[in-house]
Amino acid sequence: MQQLGVSNWGMPQIGFEPFARFAHELGFAGIELTVLGNWSTRLEDITPVDVRTWRELISELGLELPAIASHSPLLEVDEETLQSGYRRLLGAIELARELVPGRPPAINTTIGGSVGDWEGKRHQALDRLGPVLEAARSAGVDIALEPHVGSALHTPRQTAWVLEQLGRENLGVNFDYSHFLAQDIDLQESVDLLAGDTLHTHLKGVRGRWPDHEFLVPGEDEYDYAEELRLMQAAGYRGFQTLEVSVMVQRRSGYDPFESARLGHTTLARAFIEAGL
Repeated sequence: MQQLGVSNWGMPQIGFEPFARFAHELGFAGIELTVLGNWSTRLEDITPVDVRTWRELISELGLELPAIASHSPLLEVDEETLQSGYRRLLGAIELARELVPGRPPAINTTIGGSVGDWEGKRHQALDRLGPVLEAARSAGVDIALEPHVGSALHTPRQTAWVLEQLGRENLGVNFDYSHFLAQDIDLQESVDLLAGDTLHTHLKGVRGRWPDHEFLVPGEDEYDYAEELRLMQAAGYRGFQTLEVSVMVQRRSGYDPFESARLGHTTLARAFIEAGL
């Protein structure tokens, strides 16, 4: 059965423990950990004591950790930035093993670049994903590739092509339909192409169409989240549906990460009921 989770993407300045306890109190079943540089949980600052403490806390609260967000640009970057991205991804792979040794979370990543880059750089994308997949395979960790509106990899069909080229042994998808909705790509088509390879998901709203779109908190929009849940269930997906609050929302004056999480939880919990889950 699908379960409802929340990412600390929307809480960059909140420490891991208060985030995890808040998620548990609200009723989320799982959490996604973000390890990028602007977050209090940035990879470079995580110590062995943190790992042990967080592992014990997750167990104490009965939470699952289905994914780690470690988005790293692999296209259109200088060598220093590329290597920094590799270090983050490889570090996240090791962290996944340490936090949940028996069932490590998937590592979510985008690949960067711009919309117009795809045709000319898609084979470069395969090459640059290679070392990451090799390290993940050796560690027994899965990589969840996220197509992102405005980036080189941005459609379901492109993502399916990458999977066909690189294989599915430890490569799957982080499914976030908001990026496709912003491009007017059909939900059923997206589910048909990617649900079978989905390792993790994000749920958030969107208003308007790329490049003039705006991401929203679920509950600020009229989107039928229950329908997406039903379609994913019918397609065989049984993982986490994770609330993600976009940086676009975080930039608003007076942004309150806790209130946004509450609104998202209320909206998505109702959608789970409507979907019969």
